[in-house]
Amino acid sequence: MRRWRSAAAVIVAVVLLTGCTTGASDSSGDEAARSNGLPTEDFTEGFDGDVSSGASPESAGRDVIVQGYLTITSEDPIEATDDAVRIVERAGGRVDSRSEQPGVGGGNGASAQLVVRIPSDELTDTLDEIKELGEVEDVSINSTDVTAQTQDLDARIEALQASVDRLLALLASATSTTDLIAIETALSERQANLESLQAQRRYLSEQVDLSTITLDFGSVDAAPIDEPEGFLDGLVAGWNALVGFLGATLIAFGVSLPWLAAVAVLALVGLLIVRAGRRSRRAKNARSKQNSEESANAQKAASAE
Repeated sequence: MRRWRSAAAVIVAVVLLTGCTTGASDSSGDEAARSNGLPTEDFTEGFDGDVSSGASPESAGRDVIVQGYLTITSEDPIEATDDAVRIVERAGGRVDSRSEQPGVGGGNGASAQLVVRIPSDELTDTLDEIKELGEVEDVSINSTDVTAQTQDLDARIEALQASVDRLLALLASATSTTDLIAIETALSERQANLESLQAQRRYLSEQVDLSTITLDFGSVDAAPIDEPEGFLDGLVAGWNALVGFLGATLIAFGVSLPWLAAVAVLALVGLLIVRAGRRSRRAKNARSKQNSEESANAQKAASAE
Protein backbone atom coordinates (compact mmCIF):
# COMPACT_ATOMS: atom_id res chain seq x y z
CA MET A 1 0.00 0.00 0.00
CA ARG A 2 2.81 2.39 0.77
CA ARG A 3 4.38 1.65 -2.57
CA TRP A 4 1.10 2.29 -4.45
CA ARG A 5 0.54 5.52 -2.54
CA SER A 6 4.06 6.68 -3.39
CA ALA A 7 3.56 5.85 -7.08
CA ALA A 8 0.22 7.71 -7.19
CA ALA A 9 1.80 10.73 -5.55
CA VAL A 10 4.57 10.74 -8.15
CA ILE A 11 2.06 10.51 -11.03
CA VAL A 12 -0.06 13.38 -9.67
CA ALA A 13 3.07 15.51 -9.27
CA VAL A 14 4.16 14.81 -12.85
CA VAL A 15 0.71 15.72 -14.22
CA LEU A 16 0.60 18.97 -12.26
CA LEU A 17 4.13 19.85 -13.36
CA THR A 18 3.29 19.20 -17.03
CA GLY A 19 0.17 21.37 -16.87
CA CYS A 20 2.07 24.21 -15.28
CA THR A 21 4.81 23.97 -17.87
CA THR A 22 2.30 24.03 -20.75
CA GLY A 23 0.43 27.01 -19.33
CA ALA A 24 3.68 28.84 -18.79
CA SER A 25 4.83 28.19 -22.35
CA ASP A 26 1.47 29.37 -23.75
CA SER A 27 1.51 32.52 -21.64
CA SER A 28 5.12 33.21 -22.55
CA GLY A 29 4.29 32.71 -26.25
CA ASP A 30 1.40 35.17 -26.02
CA GLU A 31 3.59 37.65 -24.17
CA ALA A 32 6.28 37.27 -26.84
CA ALA A 33 3.72 37.84 -29.56
CA ARG A 34 2.42 40.95 -27.83
CA SER A 35 5.97 42.24 -27.32
CA ASN A 36 6.60 41.84 -31.09
CA GLY A 37 3.42 43.73 -31.98
CA LEU A 38 1.70 40.67 -33.48
CA PRO A 39 -2.03 40.08 -32.93
CA THR A 40 -3.05 36.94 -31.11
CA GLU A 41 -6.65 36.75 -32.42
CA ASP A 42 -7.96 33.85 -34.46
CA PHE A 43 -7.51 34.93 -38.10
CA THR A 44 -10.14 32.51 -39.39
CA GLU A 45 -12.89 33.99 -37.24
CA GLY A 46 -15.57 35.57 -39.44
CA PHE A 47 -13.96 34.34 -42.69
CA ASP A 48 -16.55 32.96 -45.11
CA GLY A 49 -14.21 31.88 -47.90
CA ASP A 50 -13.07 28.43 -48.79
CA VAL A 51 -10.03 27.82 -46.61
CA SER A 52 -8.99 24.71 -48.49
CA SER A 53 -8.76 26.50 -51.85
CA GLY A 54 -7.50 29.79 -50.48
CA ALA A 55 -10.04 31.76 -52.59
CA SER A 56 -12.72 34.14 -51.41
CA PRO A 57 -16.11 34.58 -53.05
CA GLU A 58 -15.02 37.93 -54.52
CA SER A 59 -12.28 36.22 -56.59
CA ALA A 60 -14.80 34.23 -58.62
CA GLY A 61 -15.28 37.04 -61.19
CA ARG A 62 -12.49 37.37 -63.76
CA ASP A 63 -11.77 40.03 -66.40
CA VAL A 64 -11.34 38.22 -69.73
CA ILE A 65 -10.78 39.68 -73.21
CA VAL A 66 -12.23 37.49 -75.99
CA GLN A 67 -11.06 37.75 -79.60
CA GLY A 68 -11.60 35.44 -82.56
CA TYR A 69 -12.59 34.97 -86.18
CA LEU A 70 -15.25 33.09 -88.08
CA THR A 71 -15.18 32.05 -91.76
CA ILE A 72 -18.49 31.27 -93.46
CA THR A 73 -19.41 30.42 -97.06
CA SER A 74 -22.81 31.48 -98.35
CA GLU A 75 -24.78 31.65 -101.59
CA ASP A 76 -24.88 35.44 -101.29
CA PRO A 77 -22.07 36.75 -99.04
CA ILE A 78 -23.26 40.37 -99.28
CA GLU A 79 -26.75 39.49 -98.08
CA ALA A 80 -25.29 37.29 -95.32
CA THR A 81 -23.16 40.25 -94.23
CA ASP A 82 -26.25 42.45 -93.92
CA ASP A 83 -27.95 39.76 -91.83
CA ALA A 84 -24.88 39.48 -89.58
CA VAL A 85 -24.90 43.24 -88.99
CA ARG A 86 -28.54 43.11 -87.94
CA ILE A 87 -27.85 40.18 -85.58
CA VAL A 88 -24.92 41.99 -83.94
CA GLU A 89 -26.81 45.25 -83.51
CA ARG A 90 -29.83 43.43 -82.10
CA ALA A 91 -27.54 41.89 -79.46
CA GLY A 92 -26.33 45.34 -78.44
CA GLY A 93 -23.03 45.24 -80.34
CA ARG A 94 -21.59 47.36 -83.11
CA VAL A 95 -19.62 47.11 -86.37
CA ASP A 96 -16.12 48.59 -86.27
CA SER A 97 -15.21 47.98 -89.93
CA ARG A 98 -16.78 46.52 -93.06
CA SER A 99 -15.39 45.71 -96.50
CA GLU A 100 -17.07 44.10 -99.51
CA GLN A 101 -15.79 42.70 -102.81
CA PRO A 102 -18.65 42.25 -105.29
CA GLY A 103 -18.41 39.21 -107.51
CA VAL A 104 -18.51 39.06 -111.32
CA GLY A 105 -20.87 37.10 -113.54
CA GLY A 106 -23.91 36.97 -111.29
CA GLY A 107 -22.14 37.34 -107.96
CA ASN A 108 -19.56 34.57 -108.30
CA GLY A 109 -16.49 35.19 -106.18
CA ALA A 110 -18.14 37.80 -103.94
CA SER A 111 -16.80 38.20 -100.42
CA ALA A 112 -17.13 40.48 -97.40
CA GLN A 113 -15.41 41.01 -94.07
CA LEU A 114 -16.73 42.43 -90.81
CA VAL A 115 -15.02 43.36 -87.55
CA VAL A 116 -17.76 43.37 -84.92
CA ARG A 117 -17.89 44.06 -81.19
CA ILE A 118 -20.32 41.79 -79.34
CA PRO A 119 -21.26 42.04 -75.64
CA SER A 120 -19.42 39.27 -73.84
CA ASP A 121 -22.55 37.95 -72.12
CA GLU A 122 -24.29 37.66 -75.53
CA LEU A 123 -21.34 36.21 -77.45
CA THR A 124 -22.37 32.54 -77.55
CA ASP A 125 -25.97 33.15 -78.62
CA THR A 126 -24.94 35.75 -81.19
CA LEU A 127 -22.32 33.49 -82.79
CA ASP A 128 -24.85 30.65 -82.95
CA GLU A 129 -27.18 32.90 -84.95
CA ILE A 130 -24.39 34.03 -87.26
CA LYS A 131 -23.33 30.43 -87.94
CA GLU A 132 -26.79 29.75 -89.36
CA LEU A 133 -26.16 32.24 -92.21
CA GLY A 134 -24.08 29.70 -94.15
CA GLU A 135 -21.61 26.87 -93.84
CA VAL A 136 -18.90 27.37 -91.24
CA GLU A 137 -15.45 26.72 -92.69
CA ASP A 138 -13.21 27.86 -89.83
CA VAL A 139 -13.69 29.26 -86.34
CA SER A 140 -11.25 30.32 -83.62
CA ILE A 141 -11.98 31.99 -80.27
CA ASN A 142 -9.18 33.07 -77.93
CA SER A 143 -9.46 34.38 -74.35
CA THR A 144 -6.94 36.49 -72.43
CA ASP A 145 -7.24 36.94 -68.66
CA VAL A 146 -6.44 40.54 -67.67
CA THR A 147 -7.67 40.37 -64.08
CA ALA A 148 -4.21 41.11 -62.67
CA GLN A 149 -3.86 44.17 -64.90
CA THR A 150 -7.24 45.57 -63.97
CA GLN A 151 -6.63 45.01 -60.26
CA ASP A 152 -3.23 46.68 -60.51
CA LEU A 153 -4.75 49.66 -62.34
CA ASP A 154 -7.53 49.94 -59.79
CA ALA A 155 -5.03 49.99 -56.91
CA ARG A 156 -2.83 52.58 -58.61
CA ILE A 157 -5.84 54.74 -59.49
CA GLU A 158 -7.07 54.59 -55.90
CA ALA A 159 -3.65 55.55 -54.53
CA LEU A 160 -3.22 58.41 -56.99
CA GLN A 161 -6.75 59.67 -56.29
CA ALA A 162 -5.99 59.74 -52.58
CA SER A 163 -2.74 61.62 -53.28
CA VAL A 164 -4.59 64.13 -55.46
CA ASP A 165 -7.17 64.67 -52.72
CA ARG A 166 -4.44 65.31 -50.15
CA LEU A 167 -2.71 67.77 -52.46
CA LEU A 168 -6.00 69.59 -53.03
CA ALA A 169 -6.47 69.89 -49.29
CA LEU A 170 -2.91 71.21 -48.93
CA LEU A 171 -3.49 73.63 -51.78
CA ALA A 172 -6.57 75.03 -50.06
CA SER A 173 -4.61 75.62 -46.85
CA ALA A 174 -1.34 76.88 -48.36
CA THR A 175 -0.32 80.37 -47.28
CA SER A 176 2.94 81.09 -49.15
CA THR A 177 3.63 81.43 -52.85
CA THR A 178 6.43 78.87 -52.70
CA ASP A 179 4.12 76.29 -51.19
CA LEU A 180 1.44 77.04 -53.79
CA ILE A 181 3.87 76.56 -56.69
CA ALA A 182 5.27 73.32 -55.27
CA ILE A 183 1.82 71.89 -54.54
CA GLU A 184 0.42 72.86 -57.96
CA THR A 185 3.40 71.27 -59.74
CA ALA A 186 2.99 68.00 -57.85
CA LEU A 187 -0.77 68.14 -58.28
CA SER A 188 -0.62 68.59 -62.08
CA GLU A 189 1.83 65.69 -62.40
CA ARG A 190 -0.33 63.37 -60.33
CA GLN A 191 -3.51 64.39 -62.14
CA ALA A 192 -1.87 63.65 -65.50
CA ASN A 193 -0.79 60.22 -64.28
CA LEU A 194 -4.25 59.62 -62.87
CA GLU A 195 -5.97 60.49 -66.14
CA SER A 196 -3.58 58.22 -68.06
CA LEU A 197 -4.34 55.28 -65.74
CA GLN A 198 -8.07 55.97 -65.94
CA ALA A 199 -7.88 55.93 -69.75
CA GLN A 200 -6.08 52.56 -69.65
CA ARG A 201 -8.70 51.23 -67.25
CA ARG A 202 -11.56 52.38 -69.50
CA TYR A 203 -9.89 50.73 -72.49
CA LEU A 204 -9.51 47.41 -70.65
CA SER A 205 -13.11 47.60 -69.43
CA GLU A 206 -14.33 48.20 -72.97
CA GLN A 207 -12.27 45.28 -74.27
CA VAL A 208 -13.66 43.01 -71.56
CA ASP A 209 -17.27 44.10 -72.03
CA LEU A 210 -17.23 43.79 -75.85
CA SER A 211 -15.61 40.81 -77.57
CA THR A 212 -13.87 41.44 -80.91
CA ILE A 213 -14.83 38.98 -83.67
CA THR A 214 -13.74 39.07 -87.33
CA LEU A 215 -16.31 37.61 -89.74
CA ASP A 216 -15.25 36.48 -93.23
CA PHE A 217 -18.05 35.71 -95.69
CA GLY A 218 -17.17 34.01 -98.97
CA SER A 219 -19.17 32.62 -101.86
CA VAL A 220 -19.76 28.92 -102.38
CA ASP A 221 -17.85 29.02 -105.69
CA ALA A 222 -14.77 30.28 -103.89
CA ALA A 223 -14.92 27.54 -101.25
CA PRO A 224 -12.44 24.64 -101.44
CA ILE A 225 -13.56 21.81 -103.75
CA ASP A 226 -14.02 18.42 -102.14
CA GLU A 227 -11.74 15.71 -103.50
CA PRO A 228 -13.49 12.91 -105.48
CA GLU A 229 -14.04 9.75 -103.51
CA GLY A 230 -14.92 7.31 -106.33
CA PHE A 231 -14.86 6.69 -110.08
CA LEU A 232 -18.04 8.61 -110.80
CA ASP A 233 -16.89 11.52 -108.66
CA GLY A 234 -13.57 11.49 -110.50
CA LEU A 235 -15.34 11.39 -113.86
CA VAL A 236 -17.55 14.32 -112.94
CA ALA A 237 -14.58 16.24 -111.59
CA GLY A 238 -12.61 15.57 -114.80
CA TRP A 239 -15.53 16.67 -116.99
CA ASN A 240 -15.98 19.83 -114.95
CA ALA A 241 -12.26 20.52 -115.19
CA LEU A 242 -12.38 20.04 -119.00
CA VAL A 243 -15.37 22.34 -119.34
CA GLY A 244 -13.69 24.88 -117.14
CA PHE A 245 -10.48 24.67 -119.16
CA LEU A 246 -12.34 25.12 -122.47
CA GLY A 247 -14.27 28.03 -121.04
CA ALA A 248 -11.08 29.64 -119.77
CA THR A 249 -9.45 29.06 -123.17
CA LEU A 250 -12.34 30.74 -124.99
CA ILE A 251 -12.22 33.65 -122.58
CA ALA A 252 -8.48 34.01 -123.12
CA PHE A 253 -8.95 33.87 -126.89
CA GLY A 254 -11.67 36.51 -126.73
CA VAL A 255 -9.45 38.75 -124.64
CA SER A 256 -6.46 38.32 -126.97
CA LEU A 257 -8.43 38.60 -130.26
CA PRO A 258 -8.35 42.43 -130.47
CA TRP A 259 -4.63 42.38 -129.81
CA LEU A 260 -4.12 39.74 -132.50
CA ALA A 261 -6.11 41.85 -134.98
CA ALA A 262 -4.02 44.92 -134.19
CA VAL A 263 -0.80 42.94 -134.61
CA ALA A 264 -2.06 41.53 -137.94
CA VAL A 265 -2.84 45.03 -139.27
CA LEU A 266 0.60 46.28 -138.29
CA ALA A 267 2.23 43.24 -139.89
CA LEU A 268 0.26 43.83 -143.13
CA VAL A 269 1.28 47.50 -143.21
CA GLY A 270 4.89 46.52 -142.69
CA LEU A 271 4.71 43.91 -145.47
CA LEU A 272 3.27 46.45 -147.92
CA ILE A 273 6.02 48.92 -147.09
CA VAL A 274 8.70 46.26 -147.62
CA ARG A 275 7.19 45.21 -150.95
CA ALA A 276 6.96 48.83 -152.11
CA GLY A 277 10.63 49.32 -151.27
CA ARG A 278 11.59 46.21 -153.20
CA ARG A 279 9.62 47.34 -156.27
CA SER A 280 11.24 50.77 -156.11
CA ARG A 281 14.72 49.22 -156.00
CA ARG A 282 13.91 46.87 -158.89
CA ALA A 283 12.62 49.75 -161.06
CA LYS A 284 15.69 51.80 -160.27
CA ASN A 285 17.98 48.91 -161.15
CA ALA A 286 16.08 48.34 -164.42
CA ARG A 287 16.39 51.98 -165.45
CA SER A 288 20.08 52.08 -164.64
CA LYS A 289 20.63 48.87 -166.64
CA GLN A 290 18.72 50.29 -169.61
CA ASN A 291 20.74 53.48 -169.49
CA SER A 292 23.93 51.46 -169.43
CA GLU A 293 22.86 49.43 -172.46
CA GLU A 294 21.89 52.57 -174.41
CA SER A 295 25.23 54.23 -173.69
CA ALA A 296 27.07 51.07 -174.75
CA ASN A 297 25.09 50.92 -178.04
CA ALA A 298 25.83 54.59 -178.69
CA GLN A 299 29.55 54.00 -178.20
CA LYS A 300 29.48 51.04 -180.56
CA ALA A 301 27.69 53.09 -183.24
CA ALA A 302 30.15 55.94 -182.95
CA SER A 303 33.11 53.63 -183.28
CA ALA A 304 31.62 51.97 -186.37
CA GLU A 305 31.28 55.31 -188.18
